[in-house]
Amino acid sequence: MSSVQTDRVLHEAVKVIRAALYIPNEPISADTHLVNDLDLDSLDLITVFLDIEDEFGIEFPDDGPARLVRVGDLVRYLNQCVAGVGANGPSSSETALAA
Repeated sequence: MSSVQTDRVLHEAVKVIRAALYIPNEPISADTHLVNDLDLDSLDLITVFLDIEDEFGIEFPDDGPARLVRVGDLVRYLNQCVAGVGANGPSSSETALAA
């Protein structure tokens, strides 16, 4: 995955996070911890992950979001999902999370 694609995914993910949580001015980077830095509770996390699923056309496995603690983890996962789109459709979410 190219750095341009990674930057684009990061930008889109941050945009979704900001919109979902109504935090337009909060600094968010790949190193931002979703719970500790953004002070998210479980309902906030569900909201963010549902909005990410809608925006990127993916579906997280039941235990997937628990493994994604930083924005960068989420971006790597999304990049793997995007890279898996081809003749056979999107890659398995389970495969992307296992990496």
